[in-house]
Amino acid sequence: MIVIKKLALISFGMLILFSLHGCKSDDGPTDPESSSLVGTWVLTKISIPSGTGSIVLTPEQAQISSTIIARADGTYTATVVNLGVTTNESGTYSTSGNKITFVLQDGTIRATDYSRTGNKLVIRETIETPFAAETPADLEFTRQ
Repeated sequence: MIVIKKLALISFGMLILFSLHGCKSDDGPTDPESSSLVGTWVLTKISIPSGTGSIVLTPEQAQISSTIIARADGTYTATVVNLGVTTNESGTYSTSGNKITFVLQDGTIRATDYSRTGNKLVIRETIETPFAAETPADLEFTRQ
């Protein structure tokens, strides 16, 4: 099982991911895929590859909650609660193909894989676990 200290790294990765904001034009997102992300998304599952399978955690098990509100104009707000500490972030996002891009307020750009099927949004993030210094994790959000 993943140690609480390592779970904090998961939430830190999510916090970093959602504290970033992407490029936007004054006209809103130019990619039609960005429009498909409009809505309120709540973290519902964390999957970490392990051997031939994966470790699946609920946000409650990881002591994390995260809600993202994505708007049609390419802006978003996110709330992350990690071990009782709440962080609120806002910014912009953009997508291209299977990549979602956020730009940190200092101009640092971060792009990561994502997919959306129906009311499920999965964002691939690299996190630390007891099994490896860096391992991919799928953060699954459900549209509310």
